[in-house]
Amino acid sequence: MAELRAIAATPATHPRHALHGPDRAWPETNCYLDLWIGLLSAIGQDPRPVLGAPAALAWEADHFTFVKPCAADLFSLTGAVLHELALFDSTARQVEAQVARGAVPLLEVDAFFLPDTEGAAYRERHTKTTIAILALDAAEQWLDYLHNAGLYRLSGDDFCGVLNLPPHETPLFPYAELVRLPTAPPPDAADAARRVLARLAATRPPENPFHAFAAALPALMARTGGDSQAVHALCFNTARQAGSAAGLLADHLDWLGHDGTPARALADSAKTLQFQIARAARRGRDDPGIGALLGSMAGQWTDTTSEADRAAALRGN
Repeated sequence: MAELRAIAATPATHPRHALHGPDRAWPETNCYLDLWIGLLSAIGQDPRPVLGAPAALAWEADHFTFVKPCAADLFSLTGAVLHELALFDSTARQVEAQVARGAVPLLEVDAFFLPDTEGAAYRERHTKTTIAILALDAAEQWLDYLHNAGLYRLSGDDFCGVLNLPPHETPLFPYAELVRLPTAPPPDAADAARRVLARLAATRPPENPFHAFAAALPALMARTGGDSQAVHALCFNTARQAGSAAGLLADHLDWLGHDGTPARALADSAKTLQFQIARAARRGRDDPGIGALLGSMAGQWTDTTSEADRAAALRGN
């Protein structure tokens, strides 16, 4: 079968979005939010309408919420239809079938086979992540995929690893979703975004998540034993998740005509926090500066959610 392509964008023609710019505190966020930033920009839509989901950020006992917009919100904000993709036959054949009809498969894969993760996971360690497959050629064994901050191509053995082909078959199917792309953004995206913010405010836990994080952090740091990979995982699931989510929420509030400054300050603080946690955990020493910084971040979160709630209050009926 010849080349199949759901979207015209290629690695050579798809520029990095400004939300992934090097000037940002967090040029990459989490794999799912980054994927939607890339996917929407690839079809000419502004991704900022979908970035209100961090308004419900919470401390989940040992990590911050891995923020993902839900299918209903994606439809109301962008017109895209998101479903789980039921894999039952051959992952490669089913991915081909979706791309051939112009849909985009979102596939949970092993970053061990993703060349864009070189120096972090590629051919070094196994870790799950999600990609969006925009084009592929099964005969030539290559595919174009969105991941993190860009659009990339992989081929050969990496193609087989991502699509569960010999010699990398696994007994379980990966989790997959499919996106039916919109023809145009909805005309009332801003009002829909305010309704989403109102719903998120209703589901937000009453406790300030940064106070809860501060209470849990000493035990989490001790649990790493100073191991570099364990420390990296701790920082990724705490400071990075909170900070990157706050940075995107700042852009969402700016788009709605509200003040993203407190959220942006929180994103910057989280960057500092990540370095402080990493240094203290590796040395096995307490750092009193962490507690002071988390107290400041708790205040920034209060200011951020207050601004998000003000935006929600302006929604239409």
